Amino acid sequence: PVVAAISGNALGGGLEVALSCHYRIADKTGRFGLPEVHVGVIPGAGGTQRLPRLVTVPKALEMILTGKPIGAKEARKLGLVDHVVETKETLVDVARKYAEWAELMPLADRRVGWMSIKETPEQVKMIAAVASKKLPSPEMGGEGVRAALEAVKACSL
Repeated sequence: PVVAAISGNALGGGLEVALSCHYRIADKTGRFGLPEVHVGVIPGAGGTQRLPRLVTVPKALEMILTGKPIGAKEARKLGLVDHVVETKETLVDVARKYAEWAELMPLADRRVGWMSIKETPEQVKMIAAVASKKLPSPEMGGEGVRAALEAVKACSL
């Protein structure tokens, strides 16, 4: 089993690496996001495919299209992280316990890339249509966010 122990920022590639782990444990300073949109690109290491499978398509689109990060407590509520600890000192201990426990469990259902999204393809189309109306035009720098939207829509295929 692979367990991510996250303290502080897990942004961009850091979050994408954490999404590829079986379990994600964070301390209360954890912040999670995909800010690539701020530089005109899309998440390139699976974030557009894995994030919607954990936090729902609407929340994933919000995070990807705005680049706005969320805190550890919200990440826990959404299912993005499995456990939040209060101090850095306990973070590694809890992550180790998860790894020891996970050795005894089947891990196939913990592979985020294999999970299904919660929404139907029709719901994804509707959500994407609403989101696309709020995006800037390509002339106004909206090319990257439109590409990210298309990548998230691919989750329902």
